[in-house]
Amino acid sequence: MSNSSMALDVPYTRHFYPELTPAWLDHAAVLSGIKPPERANGFTWCDLGCGQGVTAALLAANHPTGRFVGLDLMAAHIDHAQGLAAALGIGNVAFHRADFANPPPLPDFDYIVAHGVYTWIDGPAQDAFRALIDRHLKPGGLVYLSYNAMPGCGVDVPFQALITALGQDLPGNSADRFVVAADMVRRLAAAGAPTLGGTSIAGALNELLARKSPGYLAHEYMVAGWRPLFVTEVRAALAPLGLIPAGSAILSDFIDGLVLPAAARQTLSAINDPNQRELARDFVLNRRFRRDVFSRGGPRLDAAERAGRLAKTRYALVLPEDRLRAALRIPVGLGSFETPGTGAVVTALSRRPQRLSALSGIAAALGAAPGDGAMLDAVVALCAAGAVRPVEPDPVAIDRFTAVVRDRIDGPDELQVLASSWGTGLAIDAATLRSLAAGSGVAAGSPAWQQLLRSHGLPFGL
Repeated sequence: MSNSSMALDVPYTRHFYPELTPAWLDHAAVLSGIKPPERANGFTWCDLGCGQGVTAALLAANHPTGRFVGLDLMAAHIDHAQGLAAALGIGNVAFHRADFANPPPLPDFDYIVAHGVYTWIDGPAQDAFRALIDRHLKPGGLVYLSYNAMPGCGVDVPFQALITALGQDLPGNSADRFVVAADMVRRLAAAGAPTLGGTSIAGALNELLARKSPGYLAHEYMVAGWRPLFVTEVRAALAPLGLIPAGSAILSDFIDGLVLPAAARQTLSAINDPNQRELARDFVLNRRFRRDVFSRGGPRLDAAERAGRLAKTRYALVLPEDRLRAALRIPVGLGSFETPGTGAVVTALSRRPQRLSALSGIAAALGAAPGDGAMLDAVVALCAAGAVRPVEPDPVAIDRFTAVVRDRIDGPDELQVLASSWGTGLAIDAATLRSLAAGSGVAAGSPAWQQLLRSHGLPFGL
């Protein structure tokens, strides 16, 4: 990871990524029939390209038995991350300004995660990235790797190459250069440039700039090493490290009926090689972004072990009811998140996070016997919809994180995420955050929000 291959003059966003939590990664591995790391006596976790450190700091705050490390090359990112850790008063997270080729002394890790960065860096940096994983991932450890994927990103290659070239010699920082270069691209597309007209990103620049900050877009597109990858390329590069595919952190990938037409499922089932089948599946889905999970030789779980671990998995509702209905109306591909057991599962989880085994009382609503997998399908579909998440088995105190969020409202480092006592984070928009802090509005008037906050060990008012 070199200075020339990254946008290092504007900070990235302060987001929390729930797919990076140990509970989510363990869940993906178990669904795939692979044993996750044992965490009874603690665990280690590392974020390569940690950005401003929000995910690592939040997880350190609600996983006191874990040891967390974040690496990033941008000084402003590490300064923010270290400041957040200091404000939280936690000693189980460390942030280091370093590139992948020259990291500080590091322990071995049960989990190594990297969101997006792998396809933003050039070949030598990718080599160093893999070498770091090879040196520091424990046997049986899990790797989370999300990246821009082919074939879906193929139409964006001309746009990315042009906007990077146009922005190279413009004045200002990366965000300023992106805005000016994007306007040039927009005008070229309007003038009839055929390649740009067929590029989804170029065709949606106005909408994109309305939804995303120029700083985010500069990190996403104005990097010299940007190159989307086919899944087979990534798997081939990681195989020499002893890493085998352990499922996807996109949980809809576990329910083909939601995302694939019957004809595609039939054709894909005839492809015996799993890597070729996954590649073909990406073509059917026109996949733009992958969130892959890999295991370093984790033992396979037999059917009984897999079922037993899933029965003990605890799930939490993460959306209030008024937003839940909108989420469930959005289908993944051809399917719908509405299953026969959706309503009953939501009702049960709205009280508090519960183990899958504790949801057996809704079997009648599913019209199925408790052991036939229908219950699991309903819960995984809700996870795929973003309404439910796998969480930790037991709650912990998260008062300090809540206090830090409150103290930063309206400040330059405002955090729009709350720590859940169950080992994840809850995204919260600015208006709701302010109403919670004021003890009015949504906090006082919405039973759905009150119930959600109560279930995550959070107060009604901040």
